[in-house]
Amino acid sequence: MICQRLDAAFSKDTNADNDGSYLIHSLYFDDYLNSCANENEAGINKRKKYRIRYYGKNLNTLKLERKEKYNGLCHKDSCKLTIDDYHNILNNNYHQLIYEDKPQLLKEFALECLNKLFRPKAIIDYKRIAYVDKGYNIRITVDTQISTSNEYEHFLDGNYLHYGINDDRYQLLECKFDDILPSYVKHLLSLDNLRQTSFSKYYYSFIALYDMGKLR
Repeated sequence: MICQRLDAAFSKDTNADNDGSYLIHSLYFDDYLNSCANENEAGINKRKKYRIRYYGKNLNTLKLERKEKYNGLCHKDSCKLTIDDYHNILNNNYHQLIYEDKPQLLKEFALECLNKLFRPKAIIDYKRIAYVDKGYNIRITVDTQISTSNEYEHFLDGNYLHYGINDDRYQLLECKFDDILPSYVKHLLSLDNLRQTSFSKYYYSFIALYDMGKLR
């Protein structure tokens, strides 16, 4: 019902396929203490995560992202990655990334990998429909088919086993905005049986892999 409302009021993401959706593949990193997962479980107010992401099968969209959360507000930095950058990260060749002419975010991530032993922990895949209002800089996303894997060596070729981490009856809806959410958007998203909750894809993937004994 909400998607029908949004179809009438918003534009779809221009990068989506013909059905209005696209696939997202993310490789999340954590340190040797699994601090990102533990901070999420403890509800730490200020935390950050690093991930490598690409869309569909297009490796030209490969990028590194750092997502920070503080007092319920989110901030995200990102930079493009080359395939060589990616392999240097997975092969622990961090000095090349630090001392070569690379984006500042990549250098900072390489230092984190050296100092805190950040390593790949979970692949997370899902299907997304995104609605946008450029005037108010609003982005509403609906995510389905969320799954995880620990076969990091196949992240780029997609040839890995997936394990579902959420009930297929439910979809994850997020509304991202700057300062004030217009009342008409609140009305579009109002439905009596919606449940507002915190949902970290990485945390639930970590728990699923841990319970299956598949964390490396």
